Amino acid sequence: MAADFAVGGSHSQLEERLMFVALAVILLLAWALGLGVFHVAGGLIHLLIILAVISVIVHFARGRSAV
Repeated sequence: MAADFAVGGSHSQLEERLMFVALAVILLLAWALGLGVFHVAGGLIHLLIILAVISVIVHFARGRSAV
């Protein structure tokens, strides 16, 4: 656990990064499931993929910030 702090910053920054990645994965899975199973709501499904991509871009764009 000490290596995480040395490399990735504080514990709250690590949790925030994990949250963004988890959110992106959940949205991508919801999009894939909706695209394959619920073809009726096609427009709303594509909004999910857009939200997932935006959250990944924000995650990587923020990078490592100083404490």
